Amino acid sequence: MHSTKRVGKRGFSKPGLVFTLALVLLVVALGVAGCAPGGAAQSPAVTPESVTPTAQAGATPEPVVTGTATLTGTPTVPGPTPTGPAPDPASRLTIRNFYSPDDSLVKRDFLDLDGDSKSEVFFTISGNRVPITQEVQSRMAVLTYDDVYREWDLAWFSGPITGTAHPLPAANRSGAGGYNGGNILGIGGAILAARTTTTLDGRANLYLFRWDQASRKGVPLKMAGENGAERDAVFTADLDLNLADIDDDGIYEVVADNVSGVQIWRWDRAANRFVQEVAR
Repeated sequence: MHSTKRVGKRGFSKPGLVFTLALVLLVVALGVAGCAPGGAAQSPAVTPESVTPTAQAGATPEPVVTGTATLTGTPTVPGPTPTGPAPDPASRLTIRNFYSPDDSLVKRDFLDLDGDSKSEVFFTISGNRVPITQEVQSRMAVLTYDDVYREWDLAWFSGPITGTAHPLPAANRSGAGGYNGGNILGIGGAILAARTTTTLDGRANLYLFRWDQASRKGVPLKMAGENGAERDAVFTADLDLNLADIDDDGIYEVVADNVSGVQIWRWDRAANRFVQEVAR
């Protein structure tokens, strides 16, 4: 009767141990071969073109703001130049193409803002208030006409303007007291105005821009703030706000009607800003 010699604590014979080690080495070798560049199990290369963009984990999405008027429209794309008699630019305008269908067109006027005898389109739109706890936002915008491609382009639009906009009389209605888009401050350029009412508290607001002919954009006018600090010309009042030439000198003032009385702002040519008079 032959006895079996035991090796180690687990009772494996020496030949069994050698076999086990060889098997482990074989498994490791196969795994390395599969990960090697020339191995049969190699994964296909991933290029930037084959990666589908996804949102970064934990990133905060852009807020979706409802109630803000949105301007749209595609700039003129170079193409075949139209031929034949030039049409009336007004006949080529579809104003609905330049703002969201959810917004409301407050007013649209053809005005010669550049002083070149060619009209631009100055218009104001207001957004919807959803939900009722959110304030309406409005915008002003200017369209210019491309004589070559015979299309209207969105040249400029303002940032969001608080409140629901109201129509203001255009400068070309001089017989009816029109002033919006006219040289009402005597500074040699058109003044663009937006008058709004905030839905949540009923206050009146007035925003004033100067149309810069060189850059073809609206530039905020300035007003004297508290302690003489200068800020953008944005007026507020408890009840009403109007632009009026109260002393008949061709320069318009801002008249604010408050519960405590009437406040008048005059244009200071030397300081190039509005300054406040003593309340009456």
